[in-house]
Amino acid sequence: MRKLQLAIMAVSLAGVPALVAPANAGFINVKEIEVRSTYGTYIQIAEVIATQTGTGSDVALASAGAIASASAVETGVGTSAVIDGIFPSSYPQIFHSFPGYGEFLNVALSTRYELDSITLYGRSDCCGDRDIFDVQLFDQNRNLLFSYSGANANNSSHFVTIDLPNTAPVPEPSALLAGALVLLPIGAITLRRLRRKQAV
Repeated sequence: MRKLQLAIMAVSLAGVPALVAPANAGFINVKEIEVRSTYGTYIQIAEVIATQTGTGSDVALASAGAIASASAVETGVGTSAVIDGIFPSSYPQIFHSFPGYGEFLNVALSTRYELDSITLYGRSDCCGDRDIFDVQLFDQNRNLLFSYSGANANNSSHFVTIDLPNTAPVPEPSALLAGALVLLPIGAITLRRLRRKQAV
């Protein structure tokens, strides 16, 4: 009888996880990624990676519909280098800004995404002291969602990853309680019906 009661309670509470935030919750509504130099020098980036929550896919790729643009580009591959999936890279197979001060790189994603992290690959052959970045994330209306200063890719691996906070909505405790109060009586009713059948 005890096993039967536990089984019924498990069935009754099966809907409760749906009231809880998803297991793979991330930073929501990201549409644009903007990168600048922390120290106002040239921007040199081999790749921008935006990791989608749940899938682990890079959605900052031309093949995923992303578009890269910049305030000014020095000779070389241009902005397409940061969304081609090829990294690490050396000049000229990278994006390199011009003339070097107050410049920016922008990556517009194909739609709004929920992201776990942003990874930036700097230049692998030279001038690693330039590979320190300020990053801003925007929604589809260019509202600022998140900013990070001093992301340092000046290391032997030539990249830096910024882990994003979880902004997915989490239900209020009162909502969870209300859900439990709705579901628990179902188990009780089912248990009473089974007891009646056993009594007969």
